Amino acid sequence: MSLRVNGEEIKESDIREEMERLRPEYERVFQEMDSLLREAQLLEWARENVIERVLMQQEALNDPEDVPEKKVNAALKDLKQQHGGEQKFFEKFDLSKDDEPILKEDLKLQLKVERIIERVREAVPAPTAEEIEQYYKAHPDDFMGPEQVRAAHIVKHIRDKEKAEQALHEAREEIDAGGEFIEVAKKYSDCPPDEVDLGYFPRGRMVEPFENVAFNLEPGEISGVFRTEFGYHITRVYDRKPPQKYPLEQIRGQIEKELHEERKKEVVEQFIDELKEKASIEDN
Repeated sequence: MSLRVNGEEIKESDIREEMERLRPEYERVFQEMDSLLREAQLLEWARENVIERVLMQQEALNDPEDVPEKKVNAALKDLKQQHGGEQKFFEKFDLSKDDEPILKEDLKLQLKVERIIERVREAVPAPTAEEIEQYYKAHPDDFMGPEQVRAAHIVKHIRDKEKAEQALHEAREEIDAGGEFIEVAKKYSDCPPDEVDLGYFPRGRMVEPFENVAFNLEPGEISGVFRTEFGYHITRVYDRKPPQKYPLEQIRGQIEKELHEERKKEVVEQFIDELKEKASIEDN
């Protein structure tokens, strides 16, 4: 399984190591695939990753611009901190202070690779206003806002179960007798008065039992007493908004960023593909 990339030998152990690095996420995503096919594909992906990494390192070695020592030292310091400090770092990777010169050379090479990638990315122009508008029109389903309801609530925290339930039943009786919901809520609820009206919210903002009740009420309807992890509640829904498409001006920046990042990714992949096309890659 070993190979040579532009004359540089790649050991089988390097590819096996990359396989094991990829394996947890790979097996999670492709768990339904036949195990033999999955293992073969994993091997191929690991091989391609190693080839691409070596090609980028070779490109970095040919870059005459040096990396400042200060930047290399900072990178080494960050690496040690990520692993719990210098001592734990050395222990984890079976290293010592004497290995730092080699570590710095490896980091310098890595920083050169990152610099090359960033140069390629920086050359990618931002999408034009016309391209953003075309993308927006071509992908209408991607920019739909969720259904929302506007609700108010009364909540009693569970310090004394019977007293909490009794208080909410009394509140409901006042509402049924004509009391205005917000005013009754301010009188009975354990939440601050300015938090009685919850405004508009989509699913995922509140706890699930509360949302299950609120999203099953029509505007003007008031729930019975129900319980969540926060206590006992009564809620009233005032309005409901169906899913609506976000206006372009509201999400223009988001589209621009996503398109720009996608193009940067494509250009980096193209750059690596060009290195592969020019490279001599031989299986041993």
